[in-house]
Amino acid sequence: MGQKILSSLSIEDIAKALTVSDMKTFTAISGIGPKLATRITTELKESAKKLGIEVEFNELLNQENLQISNNEIVADAISALENLGYKKHDCLRIINHFYQENSQITLENLITLSLRELSKKRNI
Repeated sequence: MGQKILSSLSIEDIAKALTVSDMKTFTAISGIGPKLATRITTELKESAKKLGIEVEFNELLNQENLQISNNEIVADAISALENLGYKKHDCLRIINHFYQENSQITLENLITLSLRELSKKRNI
């Protein structure tokens, strides 16, 4: 299965998909269903970092089709939420939502609002 993945995707694409837990990338490969894709993204999530493959913040935003222009505040908010144990993929989506509502939002408010939304999802 590893050979199939490597023949279908570049190392950078695999790293991006693992970083944001993108199961769609893996399920697009013949022979990989949702169950295996979940296992791959869960077990190999930290592999890109361990191998020294850094996925650029802007590349992640482009992959998610997010329109965030103030990268410093957004990057700090994502870093804070990730350090609290939330997935980067979930953080990007929620932060994009709040940032598009108010592009002048402060870092503190962005983190607070995002935490409220993320904790709702965990409690469901």
